[in-house]
Amino acid sequence: MHNKKDRTKRGIKFRARGETSWWYGCANPENDGVPYDVTHEVNLATFFANLHNGILNPTTLTEYTGFKDKNGVEIYEGDVLQHNHYEEGKGVIEFRQGGFRYIEERYDYDFVPDTYYHEFTVIGNIYESPELLA
Repeated sequence: MHNKKDRTKRGIKFRARGETSWWYGCANPENDGVPYDVTHEVNLATFFANLHNGILNPTTLTEYTGFKDKNGVEIYEGDVLQHNHYEEGKGVIEFRQGGFRYIEERYDYDFVPDTYYHEFTVIGNIYESPELLA
């Protein structure tokens, strides 16, 4: 379970879509900028230079929330999550009012999954699968 101290230590990480894959920008990339699998993880300077130079789509720029879903998948703004807390539902993560918010058709509340994060599953994102929210 995450605690308050864990949230203050989250890594600053961003994601944006390139022509064929997602790119990740972070302070300490694990692979020092060498692409692996279908993703690219680079330092923040390279990431934002690629964004500025049009290599990455600025409309897909999102920030990491600092949390992972029940399967260990990182949760970013724009991710569509499904949960089974009280009743089944799905919604999207947005940055509003100075923090990350979980938005469903009927709900709009702070995304602080300290208690229920183990019930959330990333099922896609609004950029590649907007129909998930239809």
